[in-house]
Amino acid sequence: MISNRLPRWMLAALIAAAAMSLPLPAADELATPTPTPMPTQVPDQVLEQVLVTGRRPGPALWKVWKGDHALLILGTIEPLPKKLIRRTDGIQAAILQSQEVLAEPSVSFDIGRFRALTLLPSLIGLRDLPGKATLHDVLPEDVYRRWSALKVQYLPEDRDVERWRPIFAADALYAKAIGAAGFDDTPKVWNFVKQTANGQDIKIDGPRLLLPFDRPHKGITEFKRGTLDDTRCLSATLDRIETDLGTMQARADAWAAGDVAGLSALPYTSHRPICGEALLGSQVIQERGLSDLATRVENAWLDAAEASLADNRRTFAVLPLGELAGKGGMLDALRSRGYTVEAPH
Repeated sequence: MISNRLPRWMLAALIAAAAMSLPLPAADELATPTPTPMPTQVPDQVLEQVLVTGRRPGPALWKVWKGDHALLILGTIEPLPKKLIRRTDGIQAAILQSQEVLAEPSVSFDIGRFRALTLLPSLIGLRDLPGKATLHDVLPEDVYRRWSALKVQYLPEDRDVERWRPIFAADALYAKAIGAAGFDDTPKVWNFVKQTANGQDIKIDGPRLLLPFDRPHKGITEFKRGTLDDTRCLSATLDRIETDLGTMQARADAWAAGDVAGLSALPYTSHRPICGEALLGSQVIQERGLSDLATRVENAWLDAAEASLADNRRTFAVLPLGELAGKGGMLDALRSRGYTVEAPH
């Protein structure tokens, strides 16, 4: 089963916390006795990516309920093809029959906008390794050899990346590699959900965590000078590029068809959790009490989901599939809180 408990937005939030850049924001159709509103017009540039084709049932929806209040959750995967074609009837109907759409959590850091702007000059060189070190200096020989081979293929003209910390170099390489394969990490699915909800004035909400971050200038200095145990992050990213690019299309096809069993059968190993562990273990994060950020975010989403279930007869939510399903995922947590969970048929 897909397992990816640290999504891309979380990595971005952790990097922002460590570095203190500007704050970052961080089932088919549900049966109902009321008539379905007419679908809103969605812009052509969105429909280009999600236009209904064929007779596939569309991406799978999980149903969570207690009494007559239900939450439908769309599990997403990453990356997806730049031009994604999938069936959207069930998704659109479920959104339009909901009183609220629950977004993924967002994280920002309470340092004040003016104070954040004063930090911008100190962010220069943030990605660089301490001193004048290069990846050749800090990576094991076998890892550097693999890195060099893929860099020639995907980042042939980029000389600066050799001076970056492994976690930043890994992210740049991964983005180029999936781009060359016809994929990207843009939030296509969420953009479609948001456009549909906004077109019918359906409330969009989600947990927003505002975290204090003391002594940001000191944090930047510490991050620049300190070490980061992120070699495993780069190695895991290389593993994924070397072994997973050929499977991405099959995974996207299975997701678009709502084929949960097919998704589970496909091999999948994500580099995200390993890269997240490197950031969570950094001195800057540890000293500022943010090492449990992932747990805090999960609990915030679960609390928001419970509130939506209590307030609304129908709620629609979007979450990465790796956070949703599988042992210890959000569905297990909702079961433990007394809700009934129905998997896609």
